[in-house]
Amino acid sequence: MDEAKRDGNMAVDGVDGPGGTRARALSDELVRSVSLHSRRPRVLHGTVFPFLLLYPGCLYSWLAVYGADEYFEAGLLALAALGIAHVLTVLSGYWSVYAHCWLTCSKESDPAKATFAKVIPTPNNGSAELVPLLRDKDENGVEILSFEFQKIRYVHDSKEKKCFLPVAFPLNFPMSHFQNWKGYQEEDQLRAAEKRYGTNRAEMVVPDFLELFKERATAPFFVFQVRLQSMRFDLTDIYGAFA
Repeated sequence: MDEAKRDGNMAVDGVDGPGGTRARALSDELVRSVSLHSRRPRVLHGTVFPFLLLYPGCLYSWLAVYGADEYFEAGLLALAALGIAHVLTVLSGYWSVYAHCWLTCSKESDPAKATFAKVIPTPNNGSAELVPLLRDKDENGVEILSFEFQKIRYVHDSKEKKCFLPVAFPLNFPMSHFQNWKGYQEEDQLRAAEKRYGTNRAEMVVPDFLELFKERATAPFFVFQVRLQSMRFDLTDIYGAFA
């Protein structure tokens, strides 16, 4: 930890992989830590596998052990509680990146096997995100592992620092170097530079209606409102029946 403090804002939950590979962002003002993950098969997700066991177990206990006639209401309440727990478990994956990773992903120590990166920003710089890892090759055929977080590209340095770093621009040359530079003379050089640094273009991505609706419909307060309205209608029906 002391070494991390000396190097600046270094990630604290990076993992050492084979050959001492450390998956983290180093000396960056935006990213506090990076951890690598791979997606588990869908049947092993926390929203699927436990409930494949719980639903049959609950039905068996209700119908075969206790009896549906003697414990009809208790069985319905147990199934309803299990269904609510299932819904809340699914929604927690939308509400929290940490819950989503815990339910659907496994931590991966080898960057070559990882498919996602959980990026935790520094305070007051946004929220954590689970972003896909991008794989490409440079002009020499060497694989480049990177991800994009808040429109900034981070590339994995597998040779020296063993971590993810923002793309380093050539800023340490003297002014005479830039004054005398003729630019990229070959098409291959231009394509390689564009692949490394990207294009000097700002993009304003406007989310579509379905994405906005999904975000709104799964918001915790909205779900709570819907539940309160359904309870109000149920109580109104009960009051009307006994009035």
